[in-house]
Amino acid sequence: MSLKLSNPLAIKFIRFTGFLLLVFLSFQAANSQTINYTKGALNIDVFVSNPCGGGPSNGFMKFTVNAATGGSSGSVNIQIFGPPSQASPVTVNVGGTFTFNAGKTLPALTYNLLIIDNNGPDIINTFSGDPPVVLTALPAITISGAAGNNLANTSCTAPNGKVGFNLAGGSLVLSGGGSFNYTITSSNAVVGFPLSGTYNGTTTLDITTLLNASNPPITGLPGGTYSVSITDNYSVCGATMNWTVTDPSPLLFNTTAATPNVCLGQTGTVQLSGSETNVVVQ
Repeated sequence: MSLKLSNPLAIKFIRFTGFLLLVFLSFQAANSQTINYTKGALNIDVFVSNPCGGGPSNGFMKFTVNAATGGSSGSVNIQIFGPPSQASPVTVNVGGTFTFNAGKTLPALTYNLLIIDNNGPDIINTFSGDPPVVLTALPAITISGAAGNNLANTSCTAPNGKVGFNLAGGSLVLSGGGSFNYTITSSNAVVGFPLSGTYNGTTTLDITTLLNASNPPITGLPGGTYSVSITDNYSVCGATMNWTVTDPSPLLFNTTAATPNVCLGQTGTVQLSGSETNVVVQ
């Protein structure tokens, strides 16, 4: 007989005369950087924020107690062993959370857990078979302009400015992939800003394409400064970058009067420094 498991399970085999009994001790399913531990009445999520950026350690883990013996009145004791460690048990009620450590200064390391159901027999113990929590060192996030960017419009009335960007570093290096939030703002009055969303960081994001997803189509970005802010959902790292798209004419002109004095009903000439040619000024 063969047994195929789609998720990592800790299983104890107990042989009795004539049959084999499987006793399931625990189950761990990784969803992004949230690990779920289930054993008996216990159900606990551990969210992992990895240290990043190569500077001082800035990782942490957050425990959420979903269920324990006693229902909403249940609780667990949690101990964590690094170092740093939480050797003294911390009691967390069902529905409650606990962040380790408070200063969010954990280094990349494998951490063992001992979680005891205070009203039942169930214990999660990574020293004896349950998977430990692993924090991974992540590189700093970098933002780069995409190939084909155009930061100089050829026309004010039909702008063709283009800004796209790519990411590197951060949670992109994790085996399960990364997750990032982006916020994009502009210094002009283009409808649709600010833009915000979540993506995995593996593709180029084009600002014009994002705008056209929810607003009347535009052919290109008008003159202005476009700012991108990125935060990593699996670490505390982030990054920002700005691009300035220019128009062929400045938005403000310096004027000089070629005809010094103009009376009512007369004509004169006003020169606009840096203006486009062959345009009508009204």
